[in-house]
Amino acid sequence: MNCSICKMFGAVPFASRCYKTSILRRHADGVSHTAAIKRKREADSAKNVMAKAIEDARLQSAAEMKGLLKTAYFIAKNEMAKAKFCHVVKFLKEMECPAFKKLTETSSYGSYVNEKGLSEMQQAIASTLVEDADKAVERSPVFSLILDESTDISNTKRLIICVRFIDVNKVKTKLIRNSEIADGRADTIVEDFGKFIFLFLTSV
Repeated sequence: MNCSICKMFGAVPFASRCYKTSILRRHADGVSHTAAIKRKREADSAKNVMAKAIEDARLQSAAEMKGLLKTAYFIAKNEMAKAKFCHVVKFLKEMECPAFKKLTETSSYGSYVNEKGLSEMQQAIASTLVEDADKAVERSPVFSLILDESTDISNTKRLIICVRFIDVNKVKTKLIRNSEIADGRADTIVEDFGKFIFLFLTSV
């Protein structure tokens, strides 16, 4: 017979061929077994602390990503310059916004706090929202498209497209495209818009 606790955590593993109650009781009350139980409790406690730390980090990372995506959407919807993104995030962090309380350049999504990261997030948002916008526009009696050609601080030309429609008697606006274009010339914008509007209208 072996004591599994002493076998794993004890300095002297317990083993006996005798099943007498007195021997088992002496072992349970013994210094070696008591020390093994203490070490097991410490190990279990350390595991719980580590598991909690990992879960907290996971939840914080999820909160950071959600916060950054919401900020990216806010920037696009309000037609703010991409260069303002990092300043807005910094302001929210200074205001102790829960999503950004542990956000740093080295944290899980800290590398997204720049114009390149903003563009990637806005494109991801636009791709996700197109399907929802399709259904909403189909229900709306009328809709309009809003185009905005902008230039990043890095001199990258982008075309932002939003759709405005009526949903339950309320006018709503959704970002549906944030694409990089070769230049800001009218024919370039018309060509890019033409490709998009064809795909958009054929899916509605």
